[in-house]
Amino acid sequence: MLIFISGGVRSGKSTLGEQFVKELARGRKVYLATSKPYDEEMERRIVKHQKSREKEGFTTIEKSENISEVAFQKEDTVLLDCLGTLTSNEMFYDYSIDFNDEFAKKITEKIFKNIMEIDKKVQNLVVISNEIFSDGNTYDKATEKYIQVLGKLHIQLAGASEKAIECAYGFNIHHKGGAI
Repeated sequence: MLIFISGGVRSGKSTLGEQFVKELARGRKVYLATSKPYDEEMERRIVKHQKSREKEGFTTIEKSENISEVAFQKEDTVLLDCLGTLTSNEMFYDYSIDFNDEFAKKITEKIFKNIMEIDKKVQNLVVISNEIFSDGNTYDKATEKYIQVLGKLHIQLAGASEKAIECAYGFNIHHKGGAI
């Protein structure tokens, strides 16, 4: 089963994703974390998160790019957290790139394909992402392309998923599929 959950910062999307994993898992509960340890503070946060997930019975795999390279077991239930960070890692590895439509299309296809490959390998996949589309601001070209890519990925994942849920203002809005 593929479940897609989006929401704003501190909306409860990761907690909801963890709940789904706990309910669905028949094998390993795998937390596929996409953050990069850019500095000491981030390294400390990653270790803290790993320890707290371990207490909940999760196996944490840190993979910030090329996520389909991870070896999973068929009975795994995977929580990918988060699509926004993964997209940023995949797009901004080289700032000399021309962030044009062709580049955006290529990155969108790569990330979606990688997620679908994981979905085929495992029992369940829960994908968490950020809602970043409602501030109404205009940004530089690279940031606008990032927003475009993430938006297209949201549309594709919502379409491919059995459940698509938006966490907003303390509510879980089920846009596709009902509660488990």
